[in-house]
Amino acid sequence: MFTESTNIGPFLLTILLVGIGTGILSIFCYIPGIIFAFFTVFAPLRALERGEGAVDAIKGSFDMVMSNVGQVLLVVLVSYLVYYVGALACGVGLLVTAPIALIAICWSYRVINGEPVAP
Repeated sequence: MFTESTNIGPFLLTILLVGIGTGILSIFCYIPGIIFAFFTVFAPLRALERGEGAVDAIKGSFDMVMSNVGQVLLVVLVSYLVYYVGALACGVGLLVTAPIALIAICWSYRVINGEPVAP
């Protein structure tokens, strides 16, 4: 469960490494950056929930996404579409749509792991 805050260090380091990796790969061409971001979508959640190190969380996210590419692709595309719709309203819509998209990604993380979505 996401109730403990003892995993904030690995969580922040994972976010930093995913951001740097996506940024560096996007410099060369957008496609590698998008692919890396797609495969690491669950890395911060793994680091926060399980306390995994950044590299282990990224590897675990790659494994999770590779095992469920179709499902994850659908959730990520819908989430990005929701983000985009919120951004169309001069960014103000993101106050509503960003949490909805994040909840969808967290929900898919739980479902893929076979964990209960609600307590």
